[in-house]
Amino acid sequence: MGSARRVVARIQYCPVGKHWSLVTPVRDSGLTDEERQFAREHHDVRIP
Repeated sequence: MGSARRVVARIQYCPVGKHWSLVTPVRDSGLTDEERQFAREHHDVRIP
């Protein structure tokens, strides 16, 4: 059997737009260098 990619998703609430979104991770190889740099500089934060 070949390798199988496990699909992982989560539902995330946007407190600014007051809506829910289904978000999925992306492969690092699918990003440009600029997108990787942006991701390193911007992280999700927990809302109390």
